[in-house]
Amino acid sequence: MAQPAALLIAGSEPRFAAEIDGFHTFLKPHCRVFPVMYHPTVRDLRAQLRVLFEETPATSPVLIAFSGHGSPHGWEARGVLKQLFYYETLVRMIRGAEHRVLVMNDCCYGQHLAAKAMHVADLGYRMSVLADWEGFDECHPKLITDAVASWSKQQFIENLCGGVSLSSAEHGDVDFPPLFRWGPVLDHHFFAPGTVAAA
Repeated sequence: MAQPAALLIAGSEPRFAAEIDGFHTFLKPHCRVFPVMYHPTVRDLRAQLRVLFEETPATSPVLIAFSGHGSPHGWEARGVLKQLFYYETLVRMIRGAEHRVLVMNDCCYGQHLAAKAMHVADLGYRMSVLADWEGFDECHPKLITDAVASWSKQQFIENLCGGVSLSSAEHGDVDFPPLFRWGPVLDHHFFAPGTVAAA
């Protein structure tokens, strides 16, 4: 199997950077991790995504992870005025590539990315979205932290705590599913080394 590749993106607050830095530490020994982006501009993010797809063989699974502020339309980006990197742009760029792509959308309104992708032909079999489940509109993101805890044990996030993600179990006040998943299961490509990949 070709070496997986990852692009990690942190939003505007130190807590987002800390989560992404922890993910980087976990992934670096077994993935090609592109330079971490800290609160990037829309232009820089678009350019780095192009580099990611151009420099990664089409046979390599790709992980794009975002931890930051989100809206129903996209990710917060740096700019003079409040900027968004729109989900439509991300979906269009993924569609234009040939890779299998897992997007970990660790932000409020994270499920909205899947809503944009599911209506695009040819993406349902090679693009996957993981997001915190939203009871209404906002969430308490810890998806990436939960991924590190589960993937280091060669488990899917849902397998921990009887199907409840770690952060939800810690809060103890969640009565809706803690994880939203759309698309093919691609997580196993990013598990810690020494695992048997799932089919």
